Formats: sequence, structure tokens, C-alpha cells
Amino acid sequence: MDSSLAGDILEVLWQEAHVQARARGEEQGLSAEGLKARVDQVAGRRCVLIAMPRAQAVPEAQFAAFIEDRHEGELEYRYLVLEKTFSQAGRRHLGVLCEWLPDGSRRNHGRTCQAGEKQFLETLAEQLGDESRRRALGARPVSAVAWRPRREEPESPLPRSERFRYQHCVFAYEVFPKTVFSEPDRVVSEVTRLGGRELLEGLWRRAGALARQVGRSDDVSPEGLAALTAELLEQRCLVVRLPEPLVPPEAHWLAVVVPRTSRPRPSSVYTLEKAHGREGAAPLFCVVHRDLRHEILSQAWDQDVDTFLDLLADQITGVHKSPLTAEVAGQRMLHERLAELRRQRRRG
Repeated sequence: MDSSLAGDILEVLWQEAHVQARARGEEQGLSAEGLKARVDQVAGRRCVLIAMPRAQAVPEAQFAAFIEDRHEGELEYRYLVLEKTFSQAGRRHLGVLCEWLPDGSRRNHGRTCQAGEKQFLETLAEQLGDESRRRALGARPVSAVAWRPRREEPESPLPRSERFRYQHCVFAYEVFPKTVFSEPDRVVSEVTRLGGRELLEGLWRRAGALARQVGRSDDVSPEGLAALTAELLEQRCLVVRLPEPLVPPEAHWLAVVVPRTSRPRPSSVYTLEKAHGREGAAPLFCVVHRDLRHEILSQAWDQDVDTFLDLLADQITGVHKSPLTAEVAGQRMLHERLAELRRQRRRG
């Protein structure tokens, strides 16, 4: 399809929308000024890019793209739009990336950008690139929940079908903490002498076995899993980097302070977690207690190890520089779901 034909089709569809609005007794006669289409490429995929008449109110669309997406030889057509959303300070013309599905349901991908053609294409490319990366890691490519605006209320903070990878989570919040709580010297010794690779991969397989018990996938790749020891405020600290987290509450990092005593008894494993909420939400600094109870402590400003260790140092010294500003109800519900699955395994 060339750009001229796409434009002709667009004019016909605009008139059809006008007829449907008039039939429902709704506002009619909206100008098509600014409506145009052209054929383009985004993230290596062919698409028809549509510029809409200027959006006046939420949730009118500012731009749209009809994309050809191919996976494993199957061709799929997708329709994504940049919808006008509520303004933020200093960002008057803001849009959020959403997707409309053939059954009339809508996904909010949670990515916001300025309402410009360049920004829309960049945001589309980011979304499609992330989906390819998730697919390669064996995770669901799309994490956003679909719902039908005309028939349903939006999903609650915890979707009916959770999107996190259970093997990833059970390693971070159960398998590793239980191991380091019961055998801290062995864990530190293996990491110090051998880098801990064999130990960590064994624990990762154990997490996979637990995932199978509740019907979850056990084939999440351990790529990126690593450990190191560090000195933090003259204390011995063990830090674990996890495979890249994709969705909340999967963790970026784990850390445990191991006392320098003849019989060390660490009481907490600290975590830096991907946060529930919109794409790009600030990570959360949390703790797993000896009884595996999870607690959210504060909000991080980045997801790198230096930020994590700064937050851990603040925790040790009793200084809290990063108060919670995000909505954490969804994160708590995700951890409640993990606890429910743990109880389910024990009953089974």
C-alpha cells in the first residue's frame, strides 16, 4: 500500500465515523484538518502512520499506527495509538501508548511521550523492541492487560493472570533467602572462592522445580545471574545480580549483610525490585525477613548496583533518603500472590 492509497482509505473511514456518530446522536461535523497517512517503517516493521486531527480532550488519539508484525512465520496486524492523557507539570501535550485489539479490547502499555510524530515512532520502537527481548527470554511479550472499555471495568492492580515469571521470583524471595539464612558461611565461601556460579545455578534449578509444582514455567534462563562480596560500612556483604527483570515484582538485585562472627545469623535479605505501575516506574527497595515476610522500605532513583548499595548503607545507618512516593498497593498484592502460591505448594 502506498501513502496516497492510505490517505484515500483514511478519508473514507473518517466519513464512516461521522455517519456512525450521527446515527447515535453524538457530536458531528468534526473537521478532518490534519488527518493524513503515510507508509513508514518502525523497528524493522512496515506500518501505516496516521496523524489525527488535533486532540482536544482525554482520551482522543493524537497519532496511530497500523503495523505488520511477523513471528515464527505468522503475520499479525496490530493497531497502536498515542492517546491524549492528563498533563504533567511542564509537559502540556502528553500522550500514552495504547493498543486496540480485534475484539474491541484495549491495552494501555503505560509508555508516555510528547505528542509528536518523532516521539510516537520512538516510543513504538521501544515497545516493539522490549516485546522482542521478552519473547527471546521466554516471557510473555506483552505485559499490559487488555480490557473492553464498553463492557468492563479496568483490571484491578493484580491481574487475574499474573505476568511475573515465578521461577525468577521464587529464587529471589524464597530459595536464596532460605539458603543464606541457614548456611551463610557456605554461601559466602563459595562466592568468595569460586564466584558462586555453581551454587547459584543449583539454586536456580531448585526454583524451577518449585515453579513446576504450581504449574509454572521452569525454563527461565539464568543468563546474567552472578554474585560478589563487598565491604559496606566495614561489614561483609553478599550481592547477587539476577537475570534481567521484565515485570514486577521481579528483582534486579539481592543483598545480605553477613556478620563477622563464629556463627553468623543474618536476619534480612534486601532487594531492589521492578515496581508495579506504569512502564519505567522507579524501582523499590525492599526486605525479605527470616520468616520470608516481605516489606517495602523505600523508593530508588535508579536500578544500578551503586544505587542499591547506597540504599542499603542508609538502611544500616538508619538514614532514609528516599521516602515512598509511588502507589505500592499493586506491589504488595503481587507479593501476597507469591505467598499464596507458596502456601499452595506446601498443601500440595
